[in-house]
Amino acid sequence: TVLEGRPARADPTALQAALEHHAALLQRLDKVLRAGRLRERVKLRAQWRGDELDVDAAVRSAIERRSRHPPGEKVHQRFDHREREVAALVLIDSSTSTADPVASGGSVLDLARVAALLTTLALEHAGDVCAIEAFCSNGRHEVRYERALDFGEAMGVNALARLAGLRSRLSTRMGAALRHATTRLAAQPRRRKLLLFITDGEPHDIDIHDRRYLVEDARRAVMEAGRRGIAVFCVTLDPAADNYVRHIFGAGQYRVLDRIDSLPRVLPPMVMRLSR
Repeated sequence: TVLEGRPARADPTALQAALEHHAALLQRLDKVLRAGRLRERVKLRAQWRGDELDVDAAVRSAIERRSRHPPGEKVHQRFDHREREVAALVLIDSSTSTADPVASGGSVLDLARVAALLTTLALEHAGDVCAIEAFCSNGRHEVRYERALDFGEAMGVNALARLAGLRSRLSTRMGAALRHATTRLAAQPRRRKLLLFITDGEPHDIDIHDRRYLVEDARRAVMEAGRRGIAVFCVTLDPAADNYVRHIFGAGQYRVLDRIDSLPRVLPPMVMRLSR
């Protein structure tokens, strides 16, 4: 059972300081956006004019002509650019292990918070709609799912306070959280949808003793998301993740970070590329 709610608010001073620390990174991403490189290149078929022949349209026109029907005259194709239509959901694993300290200071969850914040701001500057959510679990009947930033909500003081209020606790029932995130993301009226999952370990919960069950359940959840047109990408901080993460997310759909403290720096540019 997924229990959805809001995290308690906390002092966002550390997140505000992180924004100042990573200001140069956000400025670089802004330059990319201003250059217009993140508009999508699309092929327009069956056009009156164009740079190339649309073979399918030309064949249909020839068949119509031979059948003595008025032939179609839109037999060209051309390339154009259109504005991005991306909805992105950043899902954070906030289980107990994310309280572990890191060498650069703070905890794993602290780094995940900052990475999610920077990623969301970069995507919002591109005109995308974003959400930041987190989960932990205490058995199948208690999967806690917390919404720090909702789709369409500006990243203001309230959202920062909720993001700062996320706490490390309980276990990691990954499949249920991925399904809930998929449902929320699927409701967004955007053409492209990206679910970015940040975790530090494999699925685990108190009522399951065979780890393969939760791995397979998470894998099925990712496949279900794919059938609904949602791309799922995992960033894991577990150095042993290759043993299971490829099976869950698929080849090319995950990245294992060797240095945990590189997460805030590496994640935003990577997600910008994924969302093109």
